[in-house]
Amino acid sequence: SPKLHGESVIVGEPYYVTDSWINHLDLEWNDRAAREAKVRLYEQHGPSEARFYLYEERAYETKPLAWSPQIPQLSVQEASASPFQASLRFVDVPENVYAASHAAMVLCVRNDSSRSFIPGNGWSREANVRAAYQWHALDSGIAALEYPRVPLPKRLEPGASTLLFLAVETPAEPGRYLLRPDLVEEQVAWFSHHCVIEPLEVIVRQPPS
Repeated sequence: SPKLHGESVIVGEPYYVTDSWINHLDLEWNDRAAREAKVRLYEQHGPSEARFYLYEERAYETKPLAWSPQIPQLSVQEASASPFQASLRFVDVPENVYAASHAAMVLCVRNDSSRSFIPGNGWSREANVRAAYQWHALDSGIAALEYPRVPLPKRLEPGASTLLFLAVETPAEPGRYLLRPDLVEEQVAWFSHHCVIEPLEVIVRQPPS
C-alpha cells in the first residue's frame, strides 16, 4: 500500500528477484496477537492481508528450506513461425487441494513461438502475454473461466524457459477437475487455441473443519 510503504517507482523492465520460495519471517518473529494487529493496520488502507499472516486457519503444506523446483526437460519443439506457441507443465502441486481456497503451484513455461514474451511494467507498457488457468469440472463439464491473469516473471525470448509461482484459486465445490494452464494475449487469442496444452487432473477436497 502506498500509504504504508510509499509510492512505487519502476524504471525499466520488471524482473523477479527470485525463482524460489521466500521465507515469511513474520510468522517466525511475531506471535498471533502481533500478526492480527498488522492485518488490522493493512485493512485500514486496502484489502485484507489475513491470508499471508494468519496461517492457523488455513490448510497448508511446508517445504524444506533448501527446496527448489527444477525446470523439467520438456520435449524439443521445432522453431515455430506462430506467435502463439508455448509449452506449459505444472512441476509442483500440493498433495491436497481444497475447495474455495488457494493452492500454491509452480508452472514451467517455455516460449516456443517466434516472438519475445514481454512482461508489463505496471505503468507505461502492458504485457504482451500473461499466464492464466481454467478449471473444468469432469462431472459436469462446466468451465470456470476468467480467473486472474498472472504476469510472467521475466522476458522470455524464443526457446527460453522459466518457472512461475501461482496462487491458484480453487473451485468453490469439491470434486474431480481438470486444471489447464494457458497463456493469453488479451483481446487477441488464447495459446491453447493454437497449440496443445495438456491439463492436470486434480481432486479438489472439502476443506478440513
